[in-house]
Order: sequence, then structure tokens, then C-alpha cells
Amino acid sequence: MHDSLSITEAVATLTPGVITPAAFEAFTRGACAGLAIALHDATGWPIIEIGHCDGLPLHFMVRHPDGRLVDIRGVHSDADVCDEWEFEADEGVSLGEAARADVMHCYRYDCGEPVPMDLVRTFVPAVARLAATYA
Repeated sequence: MHDSLSITEAVATLTPGVITPAAFEAFTRGACAGLAIALHDATGWPIIEIGHCDGLPLHFMVRHPDGRLVDIRGVHSDADVCDEWEFEADEGVSLGEAARADVMHCYRYDCGEPVPMDLVRTFVPAVARLAATYA
């Protein structure tokens, strides 16, 4: 990831449906909820909320039918996700299923919908291919 890009800068450089460093940046920093919603809507896979920091979720992913977690970077084990996000969590990392409506509220109101949902949906096929590649 490129820590030098702000979420606004990352979004401005997104190419619809193409996973690039800007997409990694956008969908791991602020727009992960939108991607989780779009993946959930397309596949029916449950949305998973990752830990909390200052009362807000750290990250959102979906759970693939094989049990692994999926986001813009591909597939991950629960243990790997917990290890990755441990340093940012308030009190350890928890993984829990999240209701779509609650995640949408978080995305639109708490995060300000950093990437419009119409654009987010263009990334679903590419992320689904990543998940299938590692199945």
C-alpha cells in the first residue's frame, strides 16, 4: 500500500473494475465497507466486521463459503486477519457478522461514502476472481 495517498487521492485515480495500488489503498482505508456490501449483494456471502478502534470498525470483509475472508487483496485466514489488524484494535481483534444495513450506515454516514457505490460495484468481478483463484 502507498501510505502517501489520501483516500481522496486514491479514489481520484481508481480505474473502474481494475485492481491497482490505488484500489488497494481505497478499499483498505475507508471504502472497505462499500466493497463488502457490493460483494455481499453479488454473492450472498456474509459481511464480517473486523475489530474496533475508537468505536468504529477497523475493516470489513466477506466470508467465502470455504470459511476464508475476502477483501480487495484476496483471501485470508481468520488468524492472518487478526494478526494484521491487532496493532490498531482497541482491545484485541474480534470478527463478527455484520448486518448489511448497519454496514451501509457506517459507510454512508460515518465514512462519508468515500467511493460511490456504482463505482464500488465495478470491482466485484475482479475480487470474485481473486477469491476463486485461491479456492
